[in-house]
Amino acid sequence: QDNARLSAGIADGTATYDQLRSVNTGFTGWFFSGDSPISCGNCAGSAQGTLQLWVDFANHTLGGSGTFAQSQSGQNVSFVHLHNIYSVGDTVQRNIAAVDYFPLSGDAKYSPSFSGAVTCTAGCAGGESFAGTTIEIRNAGGVIAAQAVGNIQFASSTRSISATVTSPREGATAAP
Repeated sequence: QDNARLSAGIADGTATYDQLRSVNTGFTGWFFSGDSPISCGNCAGSAQGTLQLWVDFANHTLGGSGTFAQSQSGQNVSFVHLHNIYSVGDTVQRNIAAVDYFPLSGDAKYSPSFSGAVTCTAGCAGGESFAGTTIEIRNAGGVIAAQAVGNIQFASSTRSISATVTSPREGATAAP
């Protein structure tokens, strides 16, 4: 049972690391936005952004590396991803490295470290970077860590994109 399902006394808004540590230690989960429309003035198609974030409440980690193909097979992969920004059907992605939140205090908001190189499938312009990206874990509907909000910052030699995507945590519903 996910003891993050506490409806009394959990204010909506930014979660704290203390609240994350209070979640049942046997629980893991992931946040996934799907593809959220983003604003991109010079993009090739309907630009979209994604935040997928794996959380291991037992080991107090946010993030974790791997590949997009691994995430399709259900593995614990965390990444930021943009789609249709250079050419229709392209993807630009960077994996989010795991961070131990056990020793952290205050609001559950951080600038992730990235692992591996930027992956770009078509039309890359060079110099692709997700530097400046931040992730905030939020309580919603009386549930601790019900959402992750990614403020994705992307820059290359021809593009500069700032996009905010909200990812609900799978299975995070308030107790009846």
